[in-house]
Amino acid sequence: MKVIYNDETETWEGLPETTTVTDQFTLLVLDTGMRILSFGGRRKAGEDVHVLDANNKNLFSWSHVEWGDEPEEVMGAILRAAGGVR
Repeated sequence: MKVIYNDETETWEGLPETTTVTDQFTLLVLDTGMRILSFGGRRKAGEDVHVLDANNKNLFSWSHVEWGDEPEEVMGAILRAAGGVR
């Protein structure tokens, strides 16, 4: 399974429809249709975290550097974004 980012449409392509954990990424599909996508191996998930809408459009992104610098703010932002708050 190959997942790529399309810069023109700002969407992720090749993602499965359901929650999936692989050696390359973790995808959580929420009941609301929102998705949380994280790259990194099974034990390193969190290198990059993206919140997507139901059409895989990238709405928000955070890097491991941001997470390391301000973990509480980033985690709160991820949860709010996944819950639909902008």
